[in-house]
Amino acid sequence: MFVRELYSVANCMKIKVGASCVNALSKEFSVIVKTGGAAYRCDFEKGVIKKHLYKLKDKIVKSDTGTTVIYRPDFEIWEDEWVDFKAIERRCRQLAYLNPGLEINLVIDSVDADDNPVKAEHCFKYDNGIHGYVERLTRGKSIIGDIIEIHSASKISVPTGDTEQNALVDSTGLNIALAWTDSYSMDIKSFVNNVRTVYGGDHETGFREGLVKAIKRYSIEYKLIKDQKQIEASDCLEGLTAVLSTRIKDPVYEGQGKGKLKSTQVRGEIRDLVDGFFYDYLCQDSKRAKELVEKYLKAGKARLAAKRARDAARGLKEVNNVSGLPGKLYNCVTKDPEVAEIFFTEGDSASGSAAEGRNPETQAVMGVFGKILNTEKARIDKVIASIKIRDIMMALGCGIGEDFDITKLRYHKIISMADADVDGMHIHVLMLTFFYRYMRPLIEAGYIYTANSPLYRLTKGKGKKIERKYALDDAALSRMNTDGWTVTHLKGLGELNPEELWETTMNPETRVLTRITIEDAEAAEAVLSLCMGDSVEPRKQFIFEQLAS
Repeated sequence: MFVRELYSVANCMKIKVGASCVNALSKEFSVIVKTGGAAYRCDFEKGVIKKHLYKLKDKIVKSDTGTTVIYRPDFEIWEDEWVDFKAIERRCRQLAYLNPGLEINLVIDSVDADDNPVKAEHCFKYDNGIHGYVERLTRGKSIIGDIIEIHSASKISVPTGDTEQNALVDSTGLNIALAWTDSYSMDIKSFVNNVRTVYGGDHETGFREGLVKAIKRYSIEYKLIKDQKQIEASDCLEGLTAVLSTRIKDPVYEGQGKGKLKSTQVRGEIRDLVDGFFYDYLCQDSKRAKELVEKYLKAGKARLAAKRARDAARGLKEVNNVSGLPGKLYNCVTKDPEVAEIFFTEGDSASGSAAEGRNPETQAVMGVFGKILNTEKARIDKVIASIKIRDIMMALGCGIGEDFDITKLRYHKIISMADADVDGMHIHVLMLTFFYRYMRPLIEAGYIYTANSPLYRLTKGKGKKIERKYALDDAALSRMNTDGWTVTHLKGLGELNPEELWETTMNPETRVLTRITIEDAEAAEAVLSLCMGDSVEPRKQFIFEQLAS
């Protein structure tokens, strides 16, 4: 497979659409197909056929095959020429993992800001397929046991009217690679015919059910547990990383997109396949099986402890605070979450200045006072038991885990506000780790932000004629004319009085906020585990690589 990018590409490529839509949004669109020792081409303009299929005169060898798509965005529709080439790179890498042995060459010809040509070439080929994919996803984590692979050439029959057809049509009909790690979060990536099913579906549900069924059956039969209720599905899936790839003929999806597979027949057959395979896998090595079951039992104990902590938190709320809000919260007047925003600050002076300088109608402020728990290294029971995190949960009102309900969220702008130094960045990272692990829908909805507070204050004049301006960082300061100005390095938000904090960091008209997004959850997951997890050596290697680049 060879992909060559000949033109600058517009934002349309950020939208996951097919060729017909890209064609309609392109000023020029051409497809060249090489097959059987000949090359054929057809051309379109703004979605309308310009030149019907014709044979090119170029002589090619029979082994030279492939498809090239060339398009130029219609800039009457699109405003700029930027494209997320990283997204294309990630997709090519993903396809190479899903199709072991396939070589994908991505060549990007583009220009920089000064119109100088820039060329980047990438080759993706992974002979170990999704086994290597799981290795990549678990980088920085400790794997319990081995990476387990399930391959089935079995045909899964899907009812179609009064007849049945074979849904899995080739020898790689069902491929699964999975591993349990010492982390506490689950990461399952499922695909149908190489297309990512972001919202899962019946194939993913069947996989989970099969695993849980095998684990419970083995644990009961070998007397590792007395009652199946000792282990719940969430306990079995804690720390699981898995890639599931299926080949299905004429799959049916829920809704307009291809994000969720809908087939109860596929669900049942995959469940039975996984159940049988994984039960046999556990039976082959009692020591390995016991190690895994111990992890599930620990997860169950943590689940029960978390429930007790949640119940205790509810009791404290009812007894100590009728409003259900923490005492450290300076709440806003409005009850409309769409206009309400909350600033989480660190320290008495910062929260005091922010509370005094804010707009009380729409802005709430809560001091967290010190660094919160590193939730990457803690189970949910310890997370809920943390007083600081419990205060954050009470302020937001939407709960976490099984209690999470985004409709109960009190603020649609959740802003982490910390000092503009390394310590402040650490506070941001700890906050974002918590939101990513336990309230990820808030990031996906675009509700999480970090405030960019100034690192430098520049002053000139005296008394009532004093002038002030600010620089967010060293780079901004280097671009400013500092002649005649006194430059002060701000050690923290507490050095800004309420008026200055409002002007620089809180005023919607002048502030700079960074919205936290998950453009690539896979990359975010890997970096988060690497930087905030227990494995030291991979983290050192990552830091050195970043410094070198």
